[in-house]
Amino acid sequence: MNKDCGIPLSELQVDGGMTNNKILMQLQADILCIQVESEYRYARWKKAVMKSMGWEISEPQANGIDK
Repeated sequence: MNKDCGIPLSELQVDGGMTNNKILMQLQADILCIQVESEYRYARWKKAVMKSMGWEISEPQANGIDK
């Protein structure tokens, strides 16, 4: 990937179900010789999503169609 993009990558950002497999994540980090980032950012993202739930309330428009 470094060769293809021309920019050296310093970390691998991952998400999804496979990130629960710590052995797989460590194996990828070891093979690539870079850090694998996901757990901290994913936890922050989940927290932000939970905080945003219900913040928008539908208000009827003049034409009667809700947003």
